[in-house]
Amino acid sequence: MASYWITYEGTRFPIRLGETVVGRSAYCTIVVSDGSVSREHASLRLVDGVLKVVDLGSRNGTFVNGLRLTDARVLKGSDVVVLGSAVLNVIATEEDPLARRDTMGVTDTPLPFSSDPPTTASTTTLDLIESMVARADSSGRAIDFVPTLKSMIESAADFGRATGKTLKPEDLKRLVAAAATVASWEPAGALDVWYASVSRRTGGK
Repeated sequence: MASYWITYEGTRFPIRLGETVVGRSAYCTIVVSDGSVSREHASLRLVDGVLKVVDLGSRNGTFVNGLRLTDARVLKGSDVVVLGSAVLNVIATEEDPLARRDTMGVTDTPLPFSSDPPTTASTTTLDLIESMVARADSSGRAIDFVPTLKSMIESAADFGRATGKTLKPEDLKRLVAAAATVASWEPAGALDVWYASVSRRTGGK
């Protein structure tokens, strides 16, 4: 039977049979200390070797590989789950048939996410932000994604201060570019001050 783990900020959490509640509350099975995460944000349900995630009516939504959940979603190894602006990675044992990739190189996961957390915030988080920005921009309802993307961009911008590490110059440029796109979705320059703040925090002009 397949075994699953969730990784968050370098820590692995094993997923047990039944329900695992993820959120900000100390009573949750997996506690995510992030202001963008609801007290009981999402539920991970492992039944008969199949892992599903369900949003629990959270304020900022639950995303899997950049797509917002509207119903239960089956998870597999290498999936990236975002709660608010907190990024969680799914790891599955190789016995899990859903974690296998087609031998012809075709997958049902279009985004190049890694199943292990990177040593810096740049790789997984920035890839996810850029993917979500692109999808939102082409969806015709980009404004709906603004709160979540703002929170994710702010968390990435504060990465160095929170961890003592420094984002690479090219990653800072990517982050500022994503912020500029998000700011452009709001009319009448409503996010100009926010964009300027992100730019200053990342060393931009």
